[in-house]
Amino acid sequence: MIRLQDFDLEGISYTQQYRRCGKPTCHTCSEGQGHGPYWYARDQQTGTRTYHGKDLPAAIVAALEATRGKTDAIQEAMRHALGQYEALRRLLHAAPLADADRRTLAALGFGACLVYSTRSPATQDGLTV
Repeated sequence: MIRLQDFDLEGISYTQQYRRCGKPTCHTCSEGQGHGPYWYARDQQTGTRTYHGKDLPAAIVAALEATRGKTDAIQEAMRHALGQYEALRRLLHAAPLADADRRTLAALGFGACLVYSTRSPATQDGLTV
């Protein structure tokens, strides 16, 4: 069994492998790597293994290509989501908030939870109320 290519997608590991049929008269197995290569998928949580044949389903190929083509956009969306998470965490734990946190929280619909906002008029001491 020789692995040609591996990739993971949505918690599934896809591998391409050759297989030997075990027939004593099989020239493909005795003279080469075996039959295939064939695609297999293994669920990383359950360990369930699925045979896909010589070609992967088109939906898997399309999802893999889309994911590879959007790596930068996915990473930027992740950074943005982490920033939102951190602002929400600080709000929930009554931690000090930066102006960027206040803008994020207001955009998420939590402006009413803020004592003062960056969009409010300034007071005499320079704080916003």
